[in-house]
Amino acid sequence: MKLPSVKLLMLTIVLSISASTVSFAQQGGTWERAFARPHGAILIDEILFEPERFVVRLQDREIRVAGRLLRPDVSFDGFLTAAPIVWNRKSGGVLCLSSDREEMTKVVDLVPGEEVLATGTVARFDGFWVYLEDCRIESGVTLFHDRDPKYILGTWCSVYGGLATRKYTFTRGDKGQYLVSTSDPDRAGGWRVPTSPMQARIKRVSPTWLETILVGPKHDFGRDRFTIVSHNQMSRGDGFQFHRCR
Repeated sequence: MKLPSVKLLMLTIVLSISASTVSFAQQGGTWERAFARPHGAILIDEILFEPERFVVRLQDREIRVAGRLLRPDVSFDGFLTAAPIVWNRKSGGVLCLSSDREEMTKVVDLVPGEEVLATGTVARFDGFWVYLEDCRIESGVTLFHDRDPKYILGTWCSVYGGLATRKYTFTRGDKGQYLVSTSDPDRAGGWRVPTSPMQARIKRVSPTWLETILVGPKHDFGRDRFTIVSHNQMSRGDGFQFHRCR
């Protein structure tokens, strides 16, 4: 079966992605899943991807987490608050624990549903929640803006028919311009040396659509539109799927 032609910046997003296809693509060793990190913080989805491994690797270390606050609980004796922080679900995520009186007072005044950043020490995982001790919450932040073209920044792996076909890396130049370089798979299961960065124009048309176009020496070319599935997934109308990757 001949693959559809690959235009450099054509990324359209599929609304549903087959878990078996994703798993098969990763088994080849060509790409490894990555996650968006708003404000440099770890997103709840990244923690819940492999929570046991996450806790083993980072236990007793201080981390910064990004998510959405649920209604906090106060212990019966009034000496501890537990603030649940989730992302795309209502159960499971991070429990931000604090016994500091000033922090506790701030937490109980926060509005449920607010986007927050939380900093604390990884303690344990109970099957649903990762516990952060001595946890501090920063509110009044915007984690993902639905009109922000910076969504595209990072590395994306295109997948077609269960096979990784190309890696795209989007960065910003010294003057704020968007740059993209690509890399193709090699025969050893890795990636070839990436191409030199090429300038691109990126436009966030709506919360679910993003347009890209390459900037040439005489005229722009390669315009395409991508549909956004999530903060870590997008796809193209010709069947190619895209995942944040390393």
